[in-house]
Amino acid sequence: MPPARPPSQSPPAIRASRAVDDIDGQGYGVRPTLSGAGAGSYSNPWDFVSFLVWSGYEIPEEPSWEADIKPILSLADAQDAIARIVREGEGTPTSSEAGTEGGDDDGMAHYYSFYEIYKGRKIAKAADGSWYFTDEVIPFDPAGVQSLIDDPKQADYPAESVAAVQSEAFNTYYSNLLKALHQSFNGNPDKINDAIGLMFDLKIQAKMLMQLPMDGQPGKFCAPTWQYIP
Repeated sequence: MPPARPPSQSPPAIRASRAVDDIDGQGYGVRPTLSGAGAGSYSNPWDFVSFLVWSGYEIPEEPSWEADIKPILSLADAQDAIARIVREGEGTPTSSEAGTEGGDDDGMAHYYSFYEIYKGRKIAKAADGSWYFTDEVIPFDPAGVQSLIDDPKQADYPAESVAAVQSEAFNTYYSNLLKALHQSFNGNPDKINDAIGLMFDLKIQAKMLMQLPMDGQPGKFCAPTWQYIP
């Protein structure tokens, strides 16, 4: 990660592409550009700072590095971000709101939201501060869920078929992501930028693969095999 910017040095202009992001704990990369630079201006695709977006984060008209983006530039920053991710994802054994801003339902920890879906009921807070399942039903439409094959293996896809090629591409992205993460935590921290880019590549490739119907299994679709390629 780049060193912290001296207070006397003005940060470069930052241009935001969206007004609002509503994705909890997603990692993003922000790249500085010169004010007024056109779409065809040269920029290094790996020259960016990683940061995290929390629930309902509204991007200011002219965000700054220190006040709004809050890049991870030190061990303490990284530890605080990891602790925040854990709280937002898991909450605590006694509260679904742990680590959320304002403690509203929109900020409910992920595990509690998953449990609501599993139970088919909404969670609410009682007057004594405890949590319980209400009678409010969470609708579930099975037709809206993609039916993937169980425990897929690369051998399940005929050699040189579209599914086999797409699955191999997914495994290549997946393996390169693991390699980039390993390198970034073992002496090459700049490799984390490669890893972040590969995360998005992996997501796109997975969606492409899961759109393919599975041969010989009506109603089923292909799925990633998550096989490591040395």
